[in-house]
Amino acid sequence: MRRHLGLLVKNLPPHLPEPGVKQFFEKHAQVKDMYLFRRSPFGGHSGQSLVHFASASELAKALQLNGRLLHNYKLHIEPTVQEAHEVDFPADGQRPIRYKFRSPLLYVTGQPLEATEEELVVAFRRFGAVRWVQNFHRDRKKFAHAYAFVLYDSPQSATKAYENVADISLASFGRREITLAEKEMPGLMEIRAKYGPNQPLKGARIAGCLHMTIQTAVLIETLVQLGAQVTWSSCNIFSTQDHAAAAIAATGVPVYAWKGETDEEYLWCIEQTLSAFPDGKPLNMILDDGGDLTSIVHEKYPQYLGEIQGVSEETTTGVHHLYRAHQEGKLKIPAINVNDSVTKSKFDNYYGCRESLVDGIKRATDVMLAGKTAVVAGFGDVGKGCAEALRAYGSIVQVTEIDPINALQAAMSGYKVVTMDEAAPFANIIVTTTGNRDIVRVEHFEQLPDDAIVCNIGHFDIEIDVAGLKKVAKECVNIKPQVDRYTLANGRHVILLAEGRLVNLGCATGHPSFVMSCSFANQVLAQIALWTDNASFPLGVHMLPKKLDEEVAFSHLEMLNVHLTKLTDVQSTYSSIPKQGPFKPNHYRY
Repeated sequence: MRRHLGLLVKNLPPHLPEPGVKQFFEKHAQVKDMYLFRRSPFGGHSGQSLVHFASASELAKALQLNGRLLHNYKLHIEPTVQEAHEVDFPADGQRPIRYKFRSPLLYVTGQPLEATEEELVVAFRRFGAVRWVQNFHRDRKKFAHAYAFVLYDSPQSATKAYENVADISLASFGRREITLAEKEMPGLMEIRAKYGPNQPLKGARIAGCLHMTIQTAVLIETLVQLGAQVTWSSCNIFSTQDHAAAAIAATGVPVYAWKGETDEEYLWCIEQTLSAFPDGKPLNMILDDGGDLTSIVHEKYPQYLGEIQGVSEETTTGVHHLYRAHQEGKLKIPAINVNDSVTKSKFDNYYGCRESLVDGIKRATDVMLAGKTAVVAGFGDVGKGCAEALRAYGSIVQVTEIDPINALQAAMSGYKVVTMDEAAPFANIIVTTTGNRDIVRVEHFEQLPDDAIVCNIGHFDIEIDVAGLKKVAKECVNIKPQVDRYTLANGRHVILLAEGRLVNLGCATGHPSFVMSCSFANQVLAQIALWTDNASFPLGVHMLPKKLDEEVAFSHLEMLNVHLTKLTDVQSTYSSIPKQGPFKPNHYRY
């Protein structure tokens, strides 16, 4: 018989998730283990938790929290000493089952009566390494709930970071959306079918830092099905879809992401992914979006670089950082530039933004776009898609550019090309797409019409001088999440969306699944290439072969009912193009 120092926590509110109590105590003292009794099969009182601590000093720390507990949760706590013992369970109201308490253990209530033990294992694997689950279905006529014990391999497994997603109860909602998204992501589904049996990523420990959306969930599960171990954080504090994070967390993948992180939490989440793999080893692959994960490893955790096979980078900004780091001699691992694959930049950046920009603006403001003057800063692939979308809704679109080639493209596409100084006094909407900093500055805010909408769809929050806006504003009123209305000294107002971060993910749900299938198929192929053929990728920044780019495109044609013309032997010989491709040289601009 063992004795434990413990606290008896009474009067748990019905809405308080059971792990929330343990999470609270763990912030202040070392919790050894915890037994949860919401509706005890032992005949105990409803709404109680027994929290076990590692030592008397740890218990003393927790006792000092009593006042705060009363204030925050309306709980009462008292010290107690609990002995391990055996209990008889009347299973199905008939035969007894004997079970001896053993640490570490989690007692769970409130599960659906129809839940199977296999489903419980999947659900609770998120907490750590589940040894087994014993399900106790009580008399359905007398009890509304079933009970289960979950036994873990170690206290560390039992106390893994359940709180690192916003709400694990959203997992079933996320799973339904993931199922829907899979039907719209033929590229990833084909990769699973083609490469899955060979497990090409077996042994890979991939730390991912990319928007934790439903589409990303399909990417993560593709990597897992190809044999990889995966940990994940989001590359933007507002872009996580909490139900997507919950659904992936429930499968056992360590996820550190929730919508509305602070900057400090954002960096903390990224750092957790470096060594959160089940075997305790650190990452040996990076999948990045924006370059923050890559930078953190290089700057703070260089000891991991020796084992890392490479990084695949998703976005323009991150690729820019990779090329600069390589030029300066600071890049220490091979990198694949996924962003500039044709099936990424010409599809995700253009077609994706063409649909998701307006989705974000309209969800945030309900504004009528027709007849409004909209200014798009930058006319790259992202800017082209944004300008086309705004014009399709009837906006009068102007473009700012630094590059004469892009400026000429904009002019010949029918857009007026101006400077921001010229555009600001008439701009009802400004969208920044450049990836550069200080595109919209204080002098521009002061010239804007009343209630002009300012937003960004570039990766980082540096394109709009938000700090400058806050300094000159007399007042800021939060209309709703990610919609802030600033009052300037001249009496006019500026509506800032998503705090200057990605508007399509901060105020909406990002790009459609189909176009993200193109991008993420490139990511998976890049990870496979770096892991299985690392010798072909010396230190530097590389592109995926044209043949793989065409493979990604081909996998998406059938869903759109596209029928390709096939070269005849004569045509193939005449044009010097192989019948199976690649069909264009690397220097071809699509």
